This record gives sequence, C-alpha cells and structure tokens, in this order.
Amino acid sequence: MSETITADRVASYVVEGGTPLRGTVSVSGAKNAATKMLVASLLTEDLCVLHNTPRIGDVTITESLLRSIGSQISWSPEHDATLLIKTSQVLNHAPPTELGKMNRLAVLTLGPMLHRCGQATIPAPGGDRIGPRPINFHIEGLMQMGAEIEYREGCFYAKAKRLKGATIRLPFPSVGTTENLLITASLAKGVTVIENAAIEPEIMDLIKFLQKMGAIIEQKVDRKIVVEGVERLRGATHRILPDRLEAVSLAIAAYLTKGDVRIIGASQDHLDLSQYALSDWPGFFGRR
Repeated sequence: MSETITADRVASYVVEGGTPLRGTVSVSGAKNAATKMLVASLLTEDLCVLHNTPRIGDVTITESLLRSIGSQISWSPEHDATLLIKTSQVLNHAPPTELGKMNRLAVLTLGPMLHRCGQATIPAPGGDRIGPRPINFHIEGLMQMGAEIEYREGCFYAKAKRLKGATIRLPFPSVGTTENLLITASLAKGVTVIENAAIEPEIMDLIKFLQKMGAIIEQKVDRKIVVEGVERLRGATHRILPDRLEAVSLAIAAYLTKGDVRIIGASQDHLDLSQYALSDWPGFFGRR
C-alpha cells in the first residue's frame, strides 16, 4: 500500500490486492470511547488515568482541545497506551475556533465548562465526509437542563448558574447526544432521565468510567438511562474497551482476501448486532 498527498492535502491510498492476509494483530482501544472519557475527565479536578488509549488523530485533536481549556495531559513512559489527564482549573472557556472545528468533541465540553465556570463558547461544527452532522439534539437537551444558549456569528454561547436534572426524550437513539447528556447530568442538580437513549458498547464503557468517578447512573429497560446528579466527582482509572470497528474491519479484510488472521483483544459481545433494533440504523448513518 502506498499513500499519496494531493495539492489540496487530501490523502489517498493505493492498495494492491490479491494477497491473502495472514498473521496476528492486537485491537487498539476504542477511540469513540477514549475521546469521550477525555472530555468527561473535565468534570473533576483530580487525576484520571486511561489505559489502552489509542494514539490516533482524533485522540490527538481532543488532547489539543483540552489543553487549550487548561488540562495537563501526558503519556505514561512505562506504558505506551496509558494517558494521564488532570484539569485542576479551567483556564479558557472558549477553545480556539480551529481546534473546535476539527472534530465534534467541542460540543461535549459545554456541560463540563458550564459546571466549572458557568459559561462556555464553542464554534459550530462543520460537516464531514459522510455529510452534515447537526448538534441540535445536544443544544436542546442542554437547554432543558437549564443552559441558556445563543448562536451568533458561527459560535454557540452558553451560560448557566446551575444545571438541573430533566426528563429528555431523544427523537432517535443519538450516540453523541446520549454521551453529552450522561456527562452533563452527572453533576447536574437532581435526576436526569434520558429516554430512547443509545446503548452502544462505547456508551456503556463511558458509564462505567463515570461510575468510577462517583456518578450515580442506572440503565433501565426500553433504552432509558437515569442519572442522579452528585455534588462532586473524583479522579478514576479505567481501561478502555477494544475498538469493535477495528476488529470488524480486520475480520472483513481477512475474509475477503481468503486469509487467516488472529485478532487479539476483540470482544464477541461487542460485535453482536442482534442487541440493536433496526430503528438504530438511521442514527448510525446520521449521528448527532
């Protein structure tokens, strides 16, 4: 395989097929869980330690975003995939526009920054290669919890004296909105009920991390998640679940090339789609 960078800096890959893939490969930690846990660490002043963290682009962008807010982040010299993060103080409630637009994680920082300093400003995210990915569900949910949010000149300006619990029913099981509400509700006053919530493995892992931090979260039947807000969260150590998308991609590549690949670390439970309803798929193709 060779890589080509064109004049507009868009990377393309040229792959020569025809050779069966063989060998053993270990699955990395799930970046869709790692990035959300990095954001969730903003809820505490204490140190958080994340094992099995993938060192890939989205994680690097999220690191830069959180550093601009005031987080101190380092990688363990003893363990290549262990990341340490501590945000003793929020120094900047308005991260740089160029960082905020590089991925969609900035919208998840609204809740933690409102909890810690009462105000936050983020740029509106752009679309990506799979099309527009609006954040209206995020904004509407936060406003139900008491945030005052105004959009002007390409940015969302938010403020709140104290976020409070609310009953929020999602129009469809939006992964990003479920994660945002879980993070925000953990420190909100009172009880938050998320109805029609997404229940992907990465969300369950985020819940485990928040519970280690001291959050009170209960998963009910029929896609209902109940969060009882607490006064303070503490630091926590957590091992991120394996990346199911990476495991499936490797398995498909081995099958299509008639190869023989041993994938270490994949979890069969996370690869079983029978636990998801067909109604989830619109959310998969147009997550918000």
